[in-house]
Amino acid sequence: MALLEPDERISRLSAIPPKSLRQRGFRLVLLDMDDVLIPRDGGEIHNEIHHWIEKAKQVGLSLYVISNSKFPRRVKEACASLGLEGTSWAMKPFPFAFRKAMQKYKVKRDEAVVVGDQLFSDILGAKWAGIHSIFVKPMTPERRWDRKIMRWLEKRLGGR
Repeated sequence: MALLEPDERISRLSAIPPKSLRQRGFRLVLLDMDDVLIPRDGGEIHNEIHHWIEKAKQVGLSLYVISNSKFPRRVKEACASLGLEGTSWAMKPFPFAFRKAMQKYKVKRDEAVVVGDQLFSDILGAKWAGIHSIFVKPMTPERRWDRKIMRWLEKRLGGR
């Protein structure tokens, strides 16, 4: 159960002060894409997300998107519109993509933080990689039956 317990719980990405992350020694923010940066249903990227990314860059944070999306073009387009780099098919919760991003940016585990909306992929992956984790609420409600089951399990495990 400890592997599914995030280090922090915050309502949404824009509620995390970038300056606070930097002051705590973080240099790299590893971001989930769907329901953290953009709505899962493909809606518009909210202005508050663009504003948060700009503030994060201004305080010296590097940002990298790690998505399990099986649609590389969608991830590439979202990252381009946000001015970020990222990867799709990350196979979270396995820690490979987290470790690869840390190597790319030359940061240690204690200098990276993962922000995600799913206990079974983002938070578990962060724990396996030894990285600080911040759990945020998803932007949109689940529509698919399999994801509804996952969210129900997360709720039972204290994720919501």
